[in-house]
Parts: sequence; C-alpha cells; structure tokens
Amino acid sequence: MKQFLKFPVLAFTVIILATMVSCSSKDKETTPPLTDVKTLLMAKNWQVNEVAEWNGTDKTVVYKRGATNNEDDYSAVRQQYKADGTIAYTDEDGETGSDGRYELLDNNTKMKLSVPSVGMSVTVNSLKVTSNEFSYRLGTGAAYLQLTFGPAQ
Repeated sequence: MKQFLKFPVLAFTVIILATMVSCSSKDKETTPPLTDVKTLLMAKNWQVNEVAEWNGTDKTVVYKRGATNNEDDYSAVRQQYKADGTIAYTDEDGETGSDGRYELLDNNTKMKLSVPSVGMSVTVNSLKVTSNEFSYRLGTGAAYLQLTFGPAQ
C-alpha cells in the first residue's frame, strides 16, 4: 500500500518540476511596452531649436535656431534616442558619439542623461514631449536653462 501511494506523489512531484522548468522566467520575459514619451523621443533625430536662461521671470534666449545673433552656438547638436536607452549624439563641436544614455523618471516628467566616457550625469526636469518638439529644464528653482528641440533638418 505504501508503495502504491509513493508513485502518485512521485509522479505529481515530477509533473510540478517539469512545469516549473518549462515555464522558466526566461520564457515569461518580454520587452516592456514603450511609453508614449519614449516612442516620441525615438521617432526623430532631434536638433536644438532654442536655449533660454531663466532667472525668475526674466528670460534670455542665448540660442535660437537660424538666428544670426546667438550668444552660443548649438547648431551642430543632434540627439537620437534609441529603444535600448542609449543616445547617439553630435555635440556643439561637431564631435559624434554613441555612448550617451537616458532613463525616463517620475512618470516621464524627468530624464536622467549621462555620457559615461566623460563622467557626465544629470537629471533634467519638466520634460515635455510632442511629435514635433521636446523640451526640458536643466536646474531647479528660479534659475535654470530651458532647452527646446525640434526635428533635425
């Protein structure tokens, strides 16, 4: 009788183990769906449209795309956001790289930007993204830099 009871218990254990192995966590892992913000960021190669310095309610535009009297030159800057969290970029000097990284934070209202090769990491605030423009603030409080991007030409 004991032998008869051991067989169903053993069979049940084997079935449970086989089920656990065949349904491992690797099988269940899927790429999480992209957020609308991430999808919009990835849809274009972005170029700086405007850079403004804010101090309270005072706004000073230091760069406007196409303007001839810019204090600073951001005309070469390009950013291409990838699904894997990387950024291909061109900086102000025309130097290119692909080691940029980004991470959306706080319900897509902030973004962590980093370039590990140069030890740069910053979290930007007030992230706003549409199909034809995105912007963020660098800095907090009354004094900050507002960068606005549009599709690259």
